[in-house]
Amino acid sequence: HDALPISHRQLAWIFWLKANLPIRTGYHTIRHRSAVNLMIPKKANSPEVTQLRTLGLLDSEFNANNQRLGHTAINAALQLNQIAPEQYSRPNRSAAAHGLNRALMFDHQRYIRQPWSLACSDLKSCYDRVLHAAASLALQRLGLPTDWIVGKFDCIQRMIYRLRTAYGDSDTTYGGDDVPEGYALLPQGLVQGNGSTPQCWSIVSSTIFFALRKLGLSSKFISALSSARSEEHTSELQS
Repeated sequence: HDALPISHRQLAWIFWLKANLPIRTGYHTIRHRSAVNLMIPKKANSPEVTQLRTLGLLDSEFNANNQRLGHTAINAALQLNQIAPEQYSRPNRSAAAHGLNRALMFDHQRYIRQPWSLACSDLKSCYDRVLHAAASLALQRLGLPTDWIVGKFDCIQRMIYRLRTAYGDSDTTYGGDDVPEGYALLPQGLVQGNGSTPQCWSIVSSTIFFALRKLGLSSKFISALSSARSEEHTSELQS
């Protein structure tokens, strides 16, 4: 910025160039491939292991670029209308609206006396189950640079983890390129704590919603008073 002293502008320029190298080339330094895993309660005052959530503390530079990727991806998806109506993690949507639509589905099915069932599925560890190939294709269709996407997932696949407990970080590690037995399949997932994970999840799940609607697995609401049609919702609306 012109208001900064010359030395500060030079440092900012160097930092900008350094931050853009992974985006332009897909290469990440070894420092970017290290993370610390720790567990925090999902619910207040619930220290049970089954109720804990594992977070990955990533390198700050790597995560800053992840945040840029997430911001760029979600804006592109919104501009191209590629976030499904069923996806409530978008502007002008709320959890309350989701609950209302679910109640309307119940009321409608009872009114027409048609057999119907609802499966409430908690997508446990959903971020850890996203395939990189699927996420890459979903991001590429939005116009994001391939090097940026490949570099991000390559870094996650080669990530070296330490465990953090109340006694400090572990001396031993797991993951990385030096796994003695090797990988049958490379590690997948988006990493809980990654700055682009929520946006990537919205984009990948929207792609699934679009596929379900194309198969005809959707419902529409029509107002009895105005005959106004609401947005189409897939059968996954209630999940």
